[in-house]
Amino acid sequence: RNLFGIHEHDPPNRFFKIFTIPRHTHVRDMKIIFLLGLLLGCTFALTNTVYQLSNLKKVEHGFTASLSLVSGSNKFGKDIAALQLDIYFETAQRLRFKISDPFKLRWEVPSFTLAEKVKKWIDPQYADYTVSWNSNPFGIQVKRKAGGEVLFDSSVQSSSNDNLVFNDQYLEISTFLPFNSTIFGLGEHTRPLKLDERTYTLWNQDIGTPENVNLYGSYPFYMDLRKGGNIHGVFLHNSNGMDVVYSRGAKRDLLTFKVVGGILDFYVFSGPTPEKTVLQYTELVGKPYLPPYWALGFHQCRWGYKTLGDVEAVVENYAKAGIPMETIWTDIDYMNGYRDFTFDPVRFPQDKMKSFVEKLHARGQQYTLIIDPGIKNESGYNAYDEGSKLGIWIKRPDGSDARGKVWPGTVTFPDWFNPLTFEWWKNQAQRFHDIVPFDGMWIDMNEPSNFCSGDCDRPPVAPSNPDKFKFNPNFPPYQINNQNGGKQPLFHNTLSMDDLHHGGVLHYNAHNLFGFMEMWASRLAMEKTRGERALVISRSSYSGSGKHAGHWTGDNQSTWSSFYRSIPELISLNLYGVNFVGADICGFSGATTEELCGRWIQVGAFYPFSRDHNSVGEPSQELYRWPSVAKIGKTVLEIRYSLVPYYYTLLWEAHTLKSAAVLRALWYEFPSDNTTWNIDRQFLVGKGVLITPVLTEKATSVKGYFPPDTLWFDFYTNQSVSSGFQTLNTPFEKVNIHIRGGVTIPRQYPSMVLRDSRKNPFQLTVAFDKNGISQGSLYMDDGKSLNVGESYTYFKFMGKGASSGKYVIAGSAINKGYYPALVLPLNEILVLGVPKQPTTVKLNGNIITSFKYDSVGKNVRVDSSRHNCTLAFTLDWN
Repeated sequence: RNLFGIHEHDPPNRFFKIFTIPRHTHVRDMKIIFLLGLLLGCTFALTNTVYQLSNLKKVEHGFTASLSLVSGSNKFGKDIAALQLDIYFETAQRLRFKISDPFKLRWEVPSFTLAEKVKKWIDPQYADYTVSWNSNPFGIQVKRKAGGEVLFDSSVQSSSNDNLVFNDQYLEISTFLPFNSTIFGLGEHTRPLKLDERTYTLWNQDIGTPENVNLYGSYPFYMDLRKGGNIHGVFLHNSNGMDVVYSRGAKRDLLTFKVVGGILDFYVFSGPTPEKTVLQYTELVGKPYLPPYWALGFHQCRWGYKTLGDVEAVVENYAKAGIPMETIWTDIDYMNGYRDFTFDPVRFPQDKMKSFVEKLHARGQQYTLIIDPGIKNESGYNAYDEGSKLGIWIKRPDGSDARGKVWPGTVTFPDWFNPLTFEWWKNQAQRFHDIVPFDGMWIDMNEPSNFCSGDCDRPPVAPSNPDKFKFNPNFPPYQINNQNGGKQPLFHNTLSMDDLHHGGVLHYNAHNLFGFMEMWASRLAMEKTRGERALVISRSSYSGSGKHAGHWTGDNQSTWSSFYRSIPELISLNLYGVNFVGADICGFSGATTEELCGRWIQVGAFYPFSRDHNSVGEPSQELYRWPSVAKIGKTVLEIRYSLVPYYYTLLWEAHTLKSAAVLRALWYEFPSDNTTWNIDRQFLVGKGVLITPVLTEKATSVKGYFPPDTLWFDFYTNQSVSSGFQTLNTPFEKVNIHIRGGVTIPRQYPSMVLRDSRKNPFQLTVAFDKNGISQGSLYMDDGKSLNVGESYTYFKFMGKGASSGKYVIAGSAINKGYYPALVLPLNEILVLGVPKQPTTVKLNGNIITSFKYDSVGKNVRVDSSRHNCTLAFTLDWN
């Protein structure tokens, strides 16, 4: 039976039907058919790898068992004869299963990449899932107890598929998916949100952002959305290069992981809602970090500000245009010969830079600069000399320093696995900050990027006679689809794979962790240097990076397609727990246009990280360059600044695992509505704010979808909108914003900088749903303290409306030591979805006469300016 790939889950006739013999067949022909059958059976046996499970034992963490090789194919190397299976019941919603070599130490992703270290396992009877297995050929199946949905099923054995392959440099395992499945994740790529049938490669690479090519980060995590709205997640904790092949079948779809090293270490999250699934994942890999409050303002940057005078002019022009601008950035132009931690003495002299930054701080603005990991090999250069004394550079196999080439010329790269490197990085940041008190660190080129492919002095040479049985990190037997069909070698535009990190760690194994570890080191360096929460924005990343820093999507293009693709990419990153994200507004490469830039800022104003940035050699694209874009920018950024309390609350709630994503697809909130599954041209901010932008050139209208069974209110008119698909009139100066019924949104009157906005009165928008319910929250602290949650005020808002006409809106406060320096009034409470005019309105029991009812928009505006926003309140009326 096993020769034909038959196992317990197969229908009985799955393979035997191919041997059906017509009646009246001649005996001679039957002999031929019999011999063909034997040949086919032998072919299956020769080309399939089969493991058998034995020695199953119940242990503290769940189960352990042996996997023994029954038949092998040596697909991309010698099959490992004996493996170990460990099944861990970690939480009621999270199962882990690990397949490893018990007799040889193999690379495993270090535990510091995970946040939660399980100390006590749960009893399987309390889990939301069950685990079963086939013994021969071995396959593992995970089901949700409620309803019996299969979440993972590796029993895919057939003539073309193996349940399990485990070679030294090639691991393969698959799982069945439902027919016509709907999955999301497996980043970082630029593509539509819902995955289509193709190979998704995970290998961090410095490349502009072409569609469906492996980019700067690797996230081997996917979410599987099923009919009816249940969803679950699967995470492969492996940092090696891999292809994940998504294929559709006649009856079932298939997802196959093809990995070039490490072990198979899977986590299955039972969900069953999108919010719960993402929370279960971030609980494991790390809760998203909370940036400083000022980081939520608008940022301006470009590669090509050639002098300090250029930068000063940009700051002044934003002020003259009345466009809010929080932080000015400089790219590599400011450096002396592109050396990290230096200023060009002529174009950006240190004394004038210090004076400039002090003036920014006096105006409530900040300064962020770029730092690359490549350190120029030059005696007398402090960063290089100090690093060389400590011996912290990545090494060649012979122990000499590995060499690369980037902007300053020949460079060495910090080895983040060396415990001395973090301290060296902090000291460099501190020394530089003492010269000019910069506020944020932008880390780029950290895949790591290299203008050479492999070591510049000793590039890898392909063997003339490749031997799949011999370990070769630079030319593994299986070649992943690096750069989408190009199948570039792993060392393409990065380091050699046989370069070594501290402790003998091969770059082959640790490559995808380089950016993750630099993010970690940079956050710690900035926190220790400034004594406050850090703004760190990184290009390269890996699963769990969101707990250390933010991320931007790299070198996009000034095109309408790149503009659209920013939305699904940022939504995907939020699924991975990287919430503080953005794309270069108006595009990085190429010349933008007035229309494109105007439409892009209408969307970019709602990115969690909102920054205009473009490349050297391209026309300037600051928002004030066109009068029409300046007007649009001022309008949408004032809306953005008014919503910063809402954004900050969302980020804090994700940081404390009270909620998850900041940017959300419609399916995230409405998973049972399969119309939402393909929508990635609209997005939600939290639960309550829906953005429906124009993403097409010369369009003045756009079709948006409003899921039924809830109410939606136009942000500008406060009037309700019909559910279903609606065509929205959207002239150039407008972006469509709708408030979801059932959600209460805190807002604050905007100023040019957030320091001043934080001193302004608040406004509360209470939108009732069809059941007369509205809920929301507001988190306030000083916006910078490292000990998040030590001193804060947290509001919960609850509104209830009854068919009898009685309405109650209450705000309850948890005050934990934080009170704004100024008494901030709650100026106005706007209530949407009120069918009849109130009679007597009371605030905290006192009758309020200053309210207005809009009979067309069905809303009430209540003057609540005498109420202190840090105190609890009750608003009611009949």
